[in-house]
Amino acid sequence: EAFDAYLKGRYFWNKRSEDGFRRAIEYFNEAVARDPNYALAYAGLADCHVLLGVWGAVSPNEAFPKARAAAENALRLDSELAEAVVSLSFIDWVHGWDFPKADAFFKRAIDLNPNYALAHHWYSYYLVSMGRQDEAIAEIKKAKELEGPLSLSVNTDIGEIYSWAGRYDEAERYLQDVLRIEPSYA
Repeated sequence: EAFDAYLKGRYFWNKRSEDGFRRAIEYFNEAVARDPNYALAYAGLADCHVLLGVWGAVSPNEAFPKARAAAENALRLDSELAEAVVSLSFIDWVHGWDFPKADAFFKRAIDLNPNYALAHHWYSYYLVSMGRQDEAIAEIKKAKELEGPLSLSVNTDIGEIYSWAGRYDEAERYLQDVLRIEPSYA
């Protein structure tokens, strides 16, 4: 039952909308209520609060402490959970402005689980923000390889990473693909 609630939470989280994040929080909280030691559900909560703060749906000063608390809860339960390490990486990068720590955490998450697409996905954003465009493109392509060709969020973000790297024709190609797959995607 906790696992089912977790999967429903990830489903709604992947919609990448404020409503989706809020519904995901409900399911992740249900998973935690059913199994208080379910580290993945805490990592899911962290990811929801991260994106609510990044998207401006909630003030960063409200969202990021909740995200950090959830990620730290996950790590208390499983100190090698890549999902929680990625959340902390993002928090340290975007909210804490601790770039060396964020970089180290992203690398640790990838070492812990090289097949965790979100680790590569979010690390690509970090890298492009640091001016490391070629590395960023390699990481977002790895995320796509792991997620598959129909991942709307990865394909959208490949377009964004290419755009930030000044490679606009390639960016447009990926963004047009997303529009063909799901014209109403956020």
